[in-house]
Amino acid sequence: MRDPMIERCEWLMDVRRAVRRLTPTQRQTLYYWLAGYTQQEIAALVGVTQSAICQRLQTIMEVIRGAI
Repeated sequence: MRDPMIERCEWLMDVRRAVRRLTPTQRQTLYYWLAGYTQQEIAALVGVTQSAICQRLQTIMEVIRGAI
């Protein structure tokens, strides 16, 4: 049986590696989203449309899911 703490640490390391693979723009978008900003708020902050932010977040999630 594997130690749950070790599994969690490994999972966190995988997530960190995935985030490092993101572009700076993607990381910025992810940061705002994790901080609780809405897609519309993020769009206003970075000067793009809400649909562009939606697409960025989808791409970000694909990258992260593919890495873990």
